[in-house]
Amino acid sequence: MHKPLLISFYNDLIKHAAIVYLFFQTAIISLIPSVAILDEFIQLSFLLGVIFFARKNESAMFVLKFYITITIVMALMSIHAIPHRGVLNVAFQIFVHTKYILYVAGIFIFFDVKRIRFLISILMAISTFFLFFDLAFPGVLHKFFGADIVLRGDVIRLVGIQAHTGTLGFVFSLFSVYVLFKFKRENYLWYILFLLCVALVLLTSVRTAMLAFPIVLLWLFKDSLKQASFLIVLLIPALIMFSKTKYADELVYITQQNIEMSIEDPQKSAYIRGMMLYFSFELANENFPIGTGAATFGSVRSDDSNVYAYLGVHNSRFFIEKDGIYDSNFASILGEFGYIGLLFYVAFFLFLTNPKLLPKGYELGDGCYPLIILFVLYSFTNPVFMNTFQIFSFALFYFASIRKKSEQKNEITSTSQSSNERYLISG
Repeated sequence: MHKPLLISFYNDLIKHAAIVYLFFQTAIISLIPSVAILDEFIQLSFLLGVIFFARKNESAMFVLKFYITITIVMALMSIHAIPHRGVLNVAFQIFVHTKYILYVAGIFIFFDVKRIRFLISILMAISTFFLFFDLAFPGVLHKFFGADIVLRGDVIRLVGIQAHTGTLGFVFSLFSVYVLFKFKRENYLWYILFLLCVALVLLTSVRTAMLAFPIVLLWLFKDSLKQASFLIVLLIPALIMFSKTKYADELVYITQQNIEMSIEDPQKSAYIRGMMLYFSFELANENFPIGTGAATFGSVRSDDSNVYAYLGVHNSRFFIEKDGIYDSNFASILGEFGYIGLLFYVAFFLFLTNPKLLPKGYELGDGCYPLIILFVLYSFTNPVFMNTFQIFSFALFYFASIRKKSEQKNEITSTSQSSNERYLISG
């Protein structure tokens, strides 16, 4: 084999191995905990790749400038945290906060759209198989991955090949948005596909994942009152039937309890996400407008932060065991960077929708904006910007949702022709 071909072979092999590792990361780490260090290695590799290609690649140059800007801004907003958190903690946490830039860039710059779509088909086929395997043989995958068995409605919550219920729900919610925008809704098969996606996400028992479907419907039918009304008529009976089930009663009860505990006594709340959201607003108000700085609240490097002692929660088991304190990325950003920090959401949107990020000849597809909306809403209950698996999975589906500009023209032409045909027939 010629040397250039050999290099190309190993390059593709490493890239595809990285995708498989990142997509099934939770499961792999549960079996081999030591490989968790690969996160930082892959992130650093993407950064070095962006720096290397910046001179000759417009997308890489755009990413590098954006990355440097966000890093500097976060560093300036965290200077006051350095005396009690240390330079290394603050610097590493900023590196974690900005990982979304590098993982999105890594997919957009170093991978091919068609290849990613093909890989998604394979990865989701595997995920769906193990979802039903977990359903057919309850507890087997839990035992294999060492995952805790949790019941909801007297039924074991599934973990699938993702080895975690939340991770499983996240994947299938993203996939639902992605696939529903790949098929034309004029065909009745789209509605069958929609119901199948709803069923798959319901099987994961993740409440936040269900947000995918109202987002899809609102976005698809925002310009068509007739179609939207038709869907509402179909959905109302389905919702009424679902509300009568024991599973729905338990979901409502759990949600109600979580809200009440978070509001009445946040310091003693058993709902950590609600606790973190409550205190993030308190910190943002008291440290207006810039928050407490990186590595101080609700982030990976915030262990033993004096902010927790100040809030009176340092003796809570959540903070001692580090259980769920990173679960709300919105709370982390608001607490550490204040109300100005919420502009990072604006920066995230501008970054993803900037034409300079896209490969030449491509534009945003119909599913891109709904995926962004779902991802942002997920940030209230998940560490989506800081969690490698979640940001990578989002980047994968988002990249696969872009389209060639010629595809949009063909769709318009096809729609116009079908409209003319209907007009001639009716005439």
